Amino acid sequence: KILIDNPQLPWEALVDPKHHEEFIAVLGQVLDVKSLRIPRCPLPPEFDEATGLELHIFTDGSQSASIAKAYCRIPTSDDNTFITNFICASMKLAELGPNAAPKTEVTSLVIGCRLLEILKECWSHIKITRVCFFSDSKVVLASLKTFYAKMKLFFSSRILECQSVIIKQIVSVTQLHTSHSRTELQGLSELWDEFKC
Repeated sequence: KILIDNPQLPWEALVDPKHHEEFIAVLGQVLDVKSLRIPRCPLPPEFDEATGLELHIFTDGSQSASIAKAYCRIPTSDDNTFITNFICASMKLAELGPNAAPKTEVTSLVIGCRLLEILKECWSHIKITRVCFFSDSKVVLASLKTFYAKMKLFFSSRILECQSVIIKQIVSVTQLHTSHSRTELQGLSELWDEFKC
């Protein structure tokens, strides 16, 4: 505030007495930051490698930008509770022109799929039991069920990339669960047939 009020104030200048108390309080807060500890690992100490974790990826688009956020959800020793931690996020500004909102919704899904691929590569040693994508867009859901060749070029290339990532994830997570019934695996096979080119 002092620097904003007096932009030409030199660093050696004394603090005005009317701002002295406020300056000392802010300086104390800055010095307290040295004891601040932020854990770099999103996995809490309670994480059990045998149990694994879930990845939850939220995607959304608007007229101005696309965003995807990834969280890990870790079961605790109590069966009904989970620890949820933020992992990372990515965003992209919207392209100018018509139909910006549907494009940003699809772009947000692409960003989410790429985040998933990066996390799977970085956490290849961690058991991921389930991946959930969350989107409020009917455009995204309808696009995922549509054969990509029927779409405009902008959508088709992006949806094809997303379909391949999502199908790969369904297959890899299913392989972790050997107790799946025959009908569940049959349903997975039908889903794969529906999506593959």
